[in-house]
Amino acid sequence: MNRFYSAVVRTVGWLLQLLHPRACVLCRRPLPTGSAAMLCGDCVPRVRQEYRNTLPVVIPDADGADAPLLYTGEAAAALRRYKFNRHTALCKWFSAQAAACLAGRLCQWQPDCLTYVPIGAVRWWSRGFNQSAAAARQIGSAMQLPVYATLGKRPLRVRVYGP
Repeated sequence: MNRFYSAVVRTVGWLLQLLHPRACVLCRRPLPTGSAAMLCGDCVPRVRQEYRNTLPVVIPDADGADAPLLYTGEAAAALRRYKFNRHTALCKWFSAQAAACLAGRLCQWQPDCLTYVPIGAVRWWSRGFNQSAAAARQIGSAMQLPVYATLGKRPLRVRVYGP
C-alpha cells in the first residue's frame, strides 16, 4: 500500500508541476522540475546584492527591530503578490528570510513566542488569508517557537454626523 500511495503522490506532484510549474519568487521564470529552489540562478546573487538589508532598523520606543530585505523592485512586487494576490506559496520564501533574520538576533532578543498582526474580517475576506499569521506559523516552526494570537483588533468605531 505504501508503494501505491507513494506512486500516486509522485504522479499528482508531476501533474501539478506540469499544469502549474514552480516559478522563481522574484522574476517568475520557471524553475527546473523537481528542484527545491525558490529562486533561479540569476536572482540568488541579486537578493544578496540588491535586496538584502544590512542597515540597522530603528523604531522609536521599541526594544529592537530588524528587516531581512529591502522591499524595493522585484522584492516589493513579490511581497505585493503574496499579500494581495493570494500567492500563498510565497509565504515559505518570505518566512525563511525572516527566520534567518531572527536567528541572528535570538541570543539578544530571547523570544518566548511569536505573535502576528491581526486583520479584520473584510481584509481577511479580500485577501483570503492572514499573511502575517501564516508567516508567523512558518517562522515559529523553523525556530521551534510557539505562535500565539496575542494581539486583537480594535472595535470598529462608527462616527455619527448630524443632529
